[in-house]
Amino acid sequence: MSAYKVSLRELRFFLWELHKTDQNFLTRAPFNDKNRTYYDALLERARAFAYELGKAYQASDRQECHLLENGKVEIPKEFHGLWQRYKEEWIQVLGIDSESQQPALPPLIRQTIQEMFMGANPAFMTYGGFNFPAIKLLKLHATAAQKATYLRKLQRYDWDACFCATEQQAGSDLTAVTTVAKPLENGEYAVSGEKVYISAGMHTLTENTVYFVLGRINTTTSTSYSLSCLLVPRFWPNPETGELEDNHVECTSLLRKMGLKSCANTQLVFGRTGTTRAVLLGDRKNAGLLQLVPLMNQARMSTAIIGLGLASSAYLHSVDFAGKRFQGRAISRTSDASAPACSHHRTRRRAAHAAGNEGPGRRLPWPAR
Repeated sequence: MSAYKVSLRELRFFLWELHKTDQNFLTRAPFNDKNRTYYDALLERARAFAYELGKAYQASDRQECHLLENGKVEIPKEFHGLWQRYKEEWIQVLGIDSESQQPALPPLIRQTIQEMFMGANPAFMTYGGFNFPAIKLLKLHATAAQKATYLRKLQRYDWDACFCATEQQAGSDLTAVTTVAKPLENGEYAVSGEKVYISAGMHTLTENTVYFVLGRINTTTSTSYSLSCLLVPRFWPNPETGELEDNHVECTSLLRKMGLKSCANTQLVFGRTGTTRAVLLGDRKNAGLLQLVPLMNQARMSTAIIGLGLASSAYLHSVDFAGKRFQGRAISRTSDASAPACSHHRTRRRAAHAAGNEGPGRRLPWPAR
């Protein structure tokens, strides 16, 4: 049984009645090739997959991730099958068409589907969760060569991406970042340093991971204006052979977060066992924070969507329980010791509302009257 609950009636009210998505998006290009019926059916498909994600949530959280003696990270077994389904069934639906450069879905509908998936299993959704903003960053800032190397792999989710900013001694103070990159030949850099709290930082779901690393180019100047964004692949793509070579990125420990223990929350070390090679995003020094502003905004929105999905599911679980819990005798028979117990009138109304049998509302504390 899935641990996740969702009300499609709420979501449809949010899309079609509150925000009038059909009028505001489906009547104009590039979204006018599909109608509301198509998207209602898509929401039902998304709910079915969200229930599958929800079934794996509790068991995978108990299973956790493990750092093996050989330095590899073991993630819950269920995630491998779910990942293949996610790639085959949802990446193209949720992604961006590489030729037209147009969004595949109206933003509100995409966000609604993401809310279901993230609310059902936020730990699983961290894997590949950074691909969407990483693709946006590459399109905005990368050189032609960098786009040719990384973009299509990330769009297909053959590779995934991670954002690496936090360091143990720095916390959220980016002026204290000490990761350094020294110039090599051919415009490459050698990166050395450590990053911590890297969500989905190491796993075997994809053949490679591209780390977007905040560091300093050959300097330890402690200002946020001397930070650069470095593209550090876990395995270096050899431009001549096309083979992936070890790039000396190590996972030294896994951190446990409540409810996210099946997310490989890693501490990563660069350049300790050999040269960790990197390229500078867009070949621009000291522009890391400027380049990463869209990413940070997207990350905050994604965190909020996780909270909304979880809160909505928790609310519906509460309504379901309240609808079944006996509250006492009916008020008209409070003094009758022989009267049977019954649920409260408003409790019944809440249950009816959650089941879609009463007036519309979007996460309202009481049903609309």
